[in-house]
Parts: sequence; structure tokens; C-alpha cells
Amino acid sequence: MTYETAITDEPVLLVADDDADIRSILVDVLKEDGHAVEWAECGAGLLSRLSRRPDPSLVLTDLKMPWLDGLEVLERAARVGLQVPAILFTGHLDHDVHQRARALQVPVLPKPLDLSRLREEVSTVLDAQSFWAEPEHDGYWPIRPRSPRRAG
Repeated sequence: MTYETAITDEPVLLVADDDADIRSILVDVLKEDGHAVEWAECGAGLLSRLSRRPDPSLVLTDLKMPWLDGLEVLERAARVGLQVPAILFTGHLDHDVHQRARALQVPVLPKPLDLSRLREEVSTVLDAQSFWAEPEHDGYWPIRPRSPRRAG
């Protein structure tokens, strides 16, 4: 990514939920808020999308999904060095889930989702990120002052 493209790139949110109705509502709400949104319908789809570039700016995932649950996908991603900010939502909150999510620094929202709280959490996570890439080094060494010439 170059400095110029970093300025114009907008954050991409990735929604993963196996319930088509919930997924559709989340995608619509986030698009209404002006976000670019992609989606996956299962844990395997989420993992597959996370393996491609560019990385999403934020993952919003359900816990219980076919093949892999959302938290397991985030744990696998972290093991290979991919630290993507995420929000987990679930109707099956227990102590183990809460501990695993805390270890990844992932907030957990209960289902049914409160859309205003979800919007607040999305804003909080996105505001904490910096979308400005470091300028690329131009390859030149810093300019050093010249030594005065000696008459010879």
C-alpha cells in the first residue's frame, strides 16, 4: 500500500453469521452508516476471507456457526500473526467464551443484538485504529552538511 492509496482507502467491515436474516440486517445497518461491508456465512468462509488481502478493518462475528465458530477463527488468525480487530456476538455466553474473547481483546455483545450498542462499539473500535499508513522510505540517506573545502 502506498501513502496515496492509504488516504483514499476506507475501512472494510466483515460480517460473519450463519443466520441469513441477522447477517442481512447487520450488513444493511452498517452500509446505512456509510461503511464498506463484506460478509461470510460460516466460520470456514470467515477464515477463508481472512486469508486474503487486504485485511478487513473490523470483523463482526457470531460465535456459533457451522464448521468453525467465530471465536475459533479469531484464535486461529491470531496464531498465524493476523491481529484483526473484532466484535463477537452470541446468545451462548459463558465463562469460557468470555475468557477466550478477553485474551484476544475482543468485546462480546449479547444476542439479541442492540443495534445502537453495536454501532457504538463499531465506532469505538474504528476510532481506535489509524488508517494512515507510514510513508514509504524513498531510499535516500539524510542530507549531511558539507565540510568546507580546504584550499590546497
